Amino acid sequence: MKKNLLILCCLAIFAKPLSGQTTVNLSEAGSLASHIGDESKYQITSLKVTGPINGTDILFLRDMAGIDADNAPTDGKLAVLDLSGASIVAGGEAYYTNYLTNQEDNTIDNVFGDRFFYGCTGLTSVTVPTSVTAIGDSAFMNCTNLESVTLPSTVTSIGKYAFSTTNMKSFDLSGFTSISEGIFEDCTNLNSVILPENCEEIPDNAFAGTALKQIDLPLTVAKIGEGAFSGSLLKKIHLPSAMRYLGDMAFWSCDSLLEADLNEGLVHIGNMAFSSCDKLSKIYIPNSVTELEGCCSTCENLTEAHLPESLDTIPSGMFDRCDNLQIVNVPENLKYVDEMAFQNDSHLKSFTFPEGLKGIGRSGFSGCSSLGEILLPNSVDTIGESCFSWCSSAKRLVLSTGIKEIPNSAFSYCDSLSEIIIPEGVTTVGDRAFCYTPLVKLTLPSTLTSIGRWAFAGTKLVTLYNFATTPATCGKRAFLFDRGDDEISDDNNGCTLFVPLGCKETYQGADGWSDFIITEFDVTGLTQVSRENMAKEVSRYNLNGVRVNNAGRGINIVKLSDGSVRKILVK
Repeated sequence: MKKNLLILCCLAIFAKPLSGQTTVNLSEAGSLASHIGDESKYQITSLKVTGPINGTDILFLRDMAGIDADNAPTDGKLAVLDLSGASIVAGGEAYYTNYLTNQEDNTIDNVFGDRFFYGCTGLTSVTVPTSVTAIGDSAFMNCTNLESVTLPSTVTSIGKYAFSTTNMKSFDLSGFTSISEGIFEDCTNLNSVILPENCEEIPDNAFAGTALKQIDLPLTVAKIGEGAFSGSLLKKIHLPSAMRYLGDMAFWSCDSLLEADLNEGLVHIGNMAFSSCDKLSKIYIPNSVTELEGCCSTCENLTEAHLPESLDTIPSGMFDRCDNLQIVNVPENLKYVDEMAFQNDSHLKSFTFPEGLKGIGRSGFSGCSSLGEILLPNSVDTIGESCFSWCSSAKRLVLSTGIKEIPNSAFSYCDSLSEIIIPEGVTTVGDRAFCYTPLVKLTLPSTLTSIGRWAFAGTKLVTLYNFATTPATCGKRAFLFDRGDDEISDDNNGCTLFVPLGCKETYQGADGWSDFIITEFDVTGLTQVSRENMAKEVSRYNLNGVRVNNAGRGINIVKLSDGSVRKILVK
């Protein structure tokens, strides 16, 4: 009975965490377990180890700190570990094994190796041996409670993701020459860091997901890598004059970012570099930038943007879903607007499409519900699917004579368009091209050969001029009419179709055309497309060639922005 009580008492003692620091002095590497024993290894909360330690000792320490040889949680309670008097030597067991790849990590002399304490969630403080020269990759990664790591002056390099997903609050890197990839990624409480004085790069993911509200970048920094500050709490960023390269997602989802001061000399801005920065209201992209990707999408409070004057392509997704964007300059040498560049920018009221513009990509301006007019210069030869769909405020549309095809859904749901002239040269109108656009008057060119399914479904057509002598092939329900009863119908009786002289009988026998009220007209007396409405008055003169400010009675000579000159009779 006495023996049983003694055993119970001993168990009760070992079940309690041992208070105070336990010190173990080793003379032989690999012997730590024999000094501490299985009875105490899960009870020690603070430990100091001196002497040589190898892989077997690190494996035991990991067990004490909450993770065993199979990378499974243990009951270990070790929180404070002081190894300042220890020396790491090669040998012993592998201290970490990746069971997916069967890769094993072993100790190296004076190196705090890769994944040394990876996943040891119990640790709160670690003092590194004074003889260590390098900290390995992911050495403390996922030590979620780790607040403090004391490094000796002998450490000259820190590996990738060394402190990722720890509870570090501040860190001084001033004694180093460079920073490693992902070093503090997802350290959600890190709010202060001192960078190396002469470092040239902030690498990928270095401070992603941290609590940094400000950062002083050294004057020597020339590159910020992919996701370097993504998801951080930065309020302002000032790029030094040496900066040349901003990587993809560099400041993505920095929800607190109010100001981004980009330097002249910057060359490259990567995809989504400032995307989802919800508080950013203005951005000035320097004229020095020649490599620009879609960097500002989903900035919901962005109201004003400046693009480089020499830019020839507005990249894909550049201002996608920037709902409050109102002001953006248009570079005079612009050739292409890529897909989704201004998609769903519902407060963008105007955009001047410059002469020389060649193409607009898929959904380039889709959802720009405040855009008042769409005036495409003759240089435009391609437009993408849905490029102007849901532009519900656009009352004017002038199409380029260079376009051969109007693609699927290009102008669908443009609720304010009542009249469209499709210019000569267009051969194809795609599926749903003008679907649910309330057209009253429509002019089709002589070159048209094909109209897609539902191309003009939901229109309110009353007058339709068709210059083609041969009826275009019509897809299923190409013309459906909205007559105000909340339903659409293929009853064409309310619309008059004007066709060239001698073509009425041909249209009466053609699928998709026969149900119209068909009337012939003489095409020789009509100009199918007029672009005068697109050109703007530049100057006005009287018959004596004297420039005048206002229209005067009689003949006025007017010079237009497209270079043409018109004589206008003013009564």
